[in-house]
Amino acid sequence: MALTTTCSTRYYPSAKERKRWRRIDKLTEQLAQEMRKLRRETPWNDPDPLLPNRVLTALWDLHKRTQIRLEWLDTLRAFRGTQDPYRKALYSGVLRVWTEVLNGQLQYSRNPQGEPTGPLVRFLTACVEPILGDETPRAGVADIIDRERDRRAKHPV
Repeated sequence: MALTTTCSTRYYPSAKERKRWRRIDKLTEQLAQEMRKLRRETPWNDPDPLLPNRVLTALWDLHKRTQIRLEWLDTLRAFRGTQDPYRKALYSGVLRVWTEVLNGQLQYSRNPQGEPTGPLVRFLTACVEPILGDETPRAGVADIIDRERDRRAKHPV
């Protein structure tokens, strides 16, 4: 029973940290809103009329650092399991060159053995093989093309 209650924090410690940094960012924004109001209401004869500006500068720096931390935590999360966003970006970039520069279509054929073939399959393999070496997908090329076609159908540029 103890394992089920701590499973998410034990195996994914960044979940708790992400929540903390989101809370920090939210609190920073709330404080910044108050300081903007205070800046508008502070008279110049105040003993320290520029205090709100200095605090806002520090809060802006904290906000930027918080965003960087959250992006870093998102990157860690993106690599969970078998996911590899770098490889996904590589495939997407190569396929974008195929369609946008070479005016190709996201399509392939299958040979009598059922393996994907065609100019796009050869192009994709030729582009990624120098980078991925032995990890170059062979049978999975069709899945890569299908996923990209589906992604573009859902999110046209």
